Parts: sequence; structure tokens; C-alpha cells
Amino acid sequence: MEVNRSKDVVTTFLSCSVRPKDWPLVDALVERVLVPHGFRCFTIGRNVSLADQTDDAIRRLMTTCECLIGVATERLSATDRDFPSKTLSMATPYLLQETSMAFQADLPFLMFKTAGISLLGITNKNLWLEIEADLNKKGQVKFRGKQELLLSALRDLKQKALARRALRDREKWKASIGWL
Repeated sequence: MEVNRSKDVVTTFLSCSVRPKDWPLVDALVERVLVPHGFRCFTIGRNVSLADQTDDAIRRLMTTCECLIGVATERLSATDRDFPSKTLSMATPYLLQETSMAFQADLPFLMFKTAGISLLGITNKNLWLEIEADLNKKGQVKFRGKQELLLSALRDLKQKALARRALRDREKWKASIGWL
């Protein structure tokens, strides 16, 4: 799968729940925040369907992307067997898997998480931005931090993704010269 690229738009693997309950939040984040800041988002099972086994489809799509943005909404509640009074709310296990795949592929990533969600493993490695699970009255995502933090994080992710694109383009160019 080859995705059309624009100089100002970053092709983004969006790791998120594909459950209808989460669509309003994910749609608002994509349409009102990410797209206006130059992120074109693709998700297996949401707006991309490939005739591959799911893990292979994820890997195939990820090779065409320049960064990953994760949206952690509640999927599971877990109780620690040694501390039964401690319960964790966690996102879909695919969020951890896809983020780990991105990390292994050197894809820069950024996490958005709803309040109360525990990020595990690699998803908790970088900066994450906390959002409310419900939209405001205007249908917009409610961020828990300052707007400057959001804008700075998006700008930094985009710069890293564009630098990754430039490096890959140089490597392709070098490889093509080698064939000559």
C-alpha cells in the first residue's frame, strides 16, 4: 500500500479503538486537532482494510507511515491478584502492540490518553497528553493540559516524522544510484 504524500502532511498510523463507542472522541481528535496540524491518519479496521492477517496488515500499513499517534480509551479493567484493591483501566491491547512495533521501526510516536487509563510498557515511554473521555458541548476534545503543551508536542512529532521521511528518501536515492 503506497500512500500519497504531501510536503506539509505527515502520514500517520493512528492506533485507537475501533469500537463505535469511541468513534466520536477519535473522530473529533482526528478532524479537529490532527488533520488541521498536518497529520493524515490511517487505522486498520477504521479507514483501511487489507487482505492480510491483522498483524501483517498493521505491519504493512506502518511501513508507509512516518509516525504513530495513539489514543488510549478504556477497553479493559484489571485487578492485580496480589493487590485486589488496585484496579487498572487499560486501552485495547493493540495500542501496546502497535506502539511497540512503531518503536522497533524507529517511528516517532505520541500518546493521547483519557483520564484514568494506565499506559503500560512502551506506551508510557514518551510524553503523553491527557484528554477527557467525553467531548465538550461543541463536540471538541477536552485537553487536561495547556494548549501550548499540545501544540509543542504536535510540532515536535511532525518535525521528527519529517526528518524520518527525509532520511528514508535519502536512503532510497542512494540505493537507486547503487543500481546504476
